[in-house]
Amino acid sequence: MLSDRPHGPSGERSAGAIAEGTRDPSGGLRSFARPSHGPRRMPLERPVEENCWELAPGLYRILLPLPWDVPFVNAYLVRAPGGWILIDAGADTPASLRALGWALKAVGVPEGGLTAILLTHRHPDHAGDVIAVQQRWGGTVYVHPAERELDRADPGVLTAWLAFTGMPPEVMETLLRRAERMPLPPDAIPYPAMPAAAGVGRGGGRPDGDVPSASGVAPDCSPLDASPRETSAGDAPTGDAHGAGATVPGLSAGDETAERAERVPVTTFSVAGLPLEVVYTPGHSPGHVMLRVPETGWVFTGDHVLPRAGINVWANPVGLANPMGTYLDNLAAVRHLDRIWGMDAREARPGADEDRATRGLVLPGHGLPWSGPMMPQAAALVDWHRQAALALRNRLPDEPGPTVFEIVAARRPEDAREKPHRLRGAVAETLAFLLWMESEGLVGRQGEAPARWYRR
Repeated sequence: MLSDRPHGPSGERSAGAIAEGTRDPSGGLRSFARPSHGPRRMPLERPVEENCWELAPGLYRILLPLPWDVPFVNAYLVRAPGGWILIDAGADTPASLRALGWALKAVGVPEGGLTAILLTHRHPDHAGDVIAVQQRWGGTVYVHPAERELDRADPGVLTAWLAFTGMPPEVMETLLRRAERMPLPPDAIPYPAMPAAAGVGRGGGRPDGDVPSASGVAPDCSPLDASPRETSAGDAPTGDAHGAGATVPGLSAGDETAERAERVPVTTFSVAGLPLEVVYTPGHSPGHVMLRVPETGWVFTGDHVLPRAGINVWANPVGLANPMGTYLDNLAAVRHLDRIWGMDAREARPGADEDRATRGLVLPGHGLPWSGPMMPQAAALVDWHRQAALALRNRLPDEPGPTVFEIVAARRPEDAREKPHRLRGAVAETLAFLLWMESEGLVGRQGEAPARWYRR
């Protein structure tokens, strides 16, 4: 049980262990979670409040409690020439609002003292209380316009989507009754227009067939391949001829071209007198963005690049047709960003410990920040999701069989019997994997309400 007051420095281990030791909402897929490859340098943190640390001059990490399986989320506070900028706002709970208030007061931000609130995305752990925060602490809210996609999910659309997954009628009724919109402030401002990101517009077979049309960075992920491959000892579970647990190539190791580097979707704008770069990285959500301060090299990754592997993508009734494929395509772009921003060179340069303490920080939405390149962790995330997808594929029959709900219920029979509405997230996660594998030709489906899935 979380206390109202989040853990202080002595409890920081809990934040660093996010995505580990939590209840498995995926029906077993998270059992493959493991630390990323290679060591990461952690920045020094100066405690300011029990849940607030100064990472560098003018940069603060604020740990906010969550009422869900993932226990904490990071918000960040930046002192800009023209005022204070908050990046993400936490959940719509009294505990989160109190924790944010303690931290802001400890740093010295007065009520109404925020100049801007920048949202990496609209999920309830990052933006659930943004209206309440704005009302008390001020600030213009910025969000990518694609985050309003979910507003199109009226009851009819949601009902059709739930039927597609095979959700039982009595569970559908409960979910429809509990469905609620997470409002944004009416004066929220969209980020400046930017080029399309990698993967936007990839087909994937969402039941309504509404596929956004856009061009973007050429994907740098090798295709998902179910053929068995050699594995390193202890690297991953071994699989059968269908490829469960087979080692699958990570991101391509080929050199980037100048043309491709120029196509990484980065847009620059200024807020509170601070120049910022916005990188459109859909997948985790339709309008997810990463933010970077060019002067310092700080990169706020939201939930796109996290320090621990775990399921990070959900299918939704509206928005991206193939969110998992889009997410992994945009993880591929991280390698180009590392090079464009010089993060790989900075990590390799000897004698740069002092520089790494304040520059080039990677600041994730969950877990501990680190210094150095993002690419090793992005590659680990791609590999983990591929392994989990192939494990799911191996559980499917060769003929049309289970619905998405039945796949999840078989892994979590107790919840399926007693609290089936709790399976909503696992159903969305599993569907994201299936749509991705369908786009790669590895699974198929028959029917629409419900769809029954099989291995190809």
